[in-house]
Amino acid sequence: MLVLPSFMVRPFSDLYLKPTRRASFSVVSRPLFIEEHGLRMYLNQEGVGVELSRAGYESGEWAKSIQEAYCKGREIKEAKRKKEHEFCMLLKQLDQEGVESDDDRRLSERERQGRDMARGVVEWVENVRMSMNC
Repeated sequence: MLVLPSFMVRPFSDLYLKPTRRASFSVVSRPLFIEEHGLRMYLNQEGVGVELSRAGYESGEWAKSIQEAYCKGREIKEAKRKKEHEFCMLLKQLDQEGVESDDDRRLSERERQGRDMARGVVEWVENVRMSMNC
């Protein structure tokens, strides 16, 4: 699988940097590429991947896929900005209400996900430890 950011051509290894800014990507399938399934699943989940056929890639017909990826990225970034603005407005409201800084309502979605993941890991470790102490 070859991954093409909408702004330039880049090899797959660079994608391990993870598109944290919701960059959009055009994707070209490559035979015997072991990470393809996981990458395809990730890009579909994030909504930032557009598949470009191998024939289209080899013949240089990238424009349509890159344009589609660019539009997807733009829409996702706009939604993210709106969500961030709503969160900032919530924080201002909580400040006005005098809500403490350690209140869970002040956590962003990302912080909540991080805490949930950490709780899951701690529970898993506890379960493994308890099963070993049988």
